[in-house]
Amino acid sequence: MPQVSVLRIDIAKQLFHAVGMDDTGTIVWRKRLTRSALMPFIARIPSVVIGLQACGGAHYWARRFREHGHCVKLMAPQ
Repeated sequence: MPQVSVLRIDIAKQLFHAVGMDDTGTIVWRKRLTRSALMPFIARIPSVVIGLQACGGAHYWARRFREHGHCVKLMAPQ
């Protein structure tokens, strides 16, 4: 897997879309993950900055991601 410094995750009920970007902001990969595959994936990648859209479930996911050493940034939906 290429070196990723920022990970953007679009959270949903069953399918999550993750986009990995390098230091320059270039997209290096895209993944579609099921709810059950998300945490094992997050646990095995090196620490990165994860961006999430602030919504009802975002705080829950942010806590889970921080347990694995990631820095989480919540963004306003606008």
